[in-house]
Amino acid sequence: MKIQDIMSTEPSTVTPDTPITEAARLMKDHNIGMLPVVESEGSRRLVGVVTDRDITIRHVAEGHLSDCPVREAMTDNVSTCKADENVERVMSLMAQEQVRRIPIVDERGELVGVVSQGTDTLDQTAYFLDLTLKSDKPVWPSAHSGTPPTGTPMARGTF
Repeated sequence: MKIQDIMSTEPSTVTPDTPITEAARLMKDHNIGMLPVVESEGSRRLVGVVTDRDITIRHVAEGHLSDCPVREAMTDNVSTCKADENVERVMSLMAQEQVRRIPIVDERGELVGVVSQGTDTLDQTAYFLDLTLKSDKPVWPSAHSGTPPTGTPMARGTF
């Protein structure tokens, strides 16, 4: 399976000059915890990300009383994947970097999507790959029906 099959396309973005309160409001309105930061309005060139944690730790906890631009709280050295890479690549990168979200870029470094750890397809793929690696037998005999084996985290909805 390819990343393009599970990524969210056309994510909301901010620029380094966006006020941090506007970024926080976007996160609240869209129920998301990360916003890609692009070079400028109308651009898709990724220059970083800002997370709800970045805002909490680098802005609120530091006692900033006034609004500041996103550039003061964002992370600018961000790991990315390409849409045509295998899902295993993004899962591995998330584990290695200990992050829950990865921006997806094209060959020019322009944002094309985001993969989040909470994506049902990603969670199901991770579970299936884990079972496959531990077994030399078919692990999901009902795969054609799309029904997970009884008692698995996916069947219980607790993945």
